[in-house]
Amino acid sequence: MLNTTQTRFLNRLIDEIERALLFPRTLPDTEQYPNKTITSVRRMILSRYGLIAVNIQQVFANYTMTNIPGGTPPPPSWEGAPFLQIEPSMGYQRGLPLLLIKESGINSIGV
Repeated sequence: MLNTTQTRFLNRLIDEIERALLFPRTLPDTEQYPNKTITSVRRMILSRYGLIAVNIQQVFANYTMTNIPGGTPPPPSWEGAPFLQIEPSMGYQRGLPLLLIKESGINSIGV
């Protein structure tokens, strides 16, 4: 679930992209095939000329454990979408131009 500010930001981003005569496609809204999600992502990456990924605050994680022996848990932080690692990685592998947007306050794990 997105809050009002996040929704306004994404809508404005899409409006600006369309104003530049580019046509954004998203999963699952416009490009979902009846196959597995990863197959749909791959199809979309193979047929695109660039990729924009937006990592916004979605879940506040208050860690209580870690799998590092004797380690202390990381401080509480906001987490973004877990799938945001897959699409940019696939786009990078294909050599697509990438625009990665990250909301402030999200931890620095991953992309």
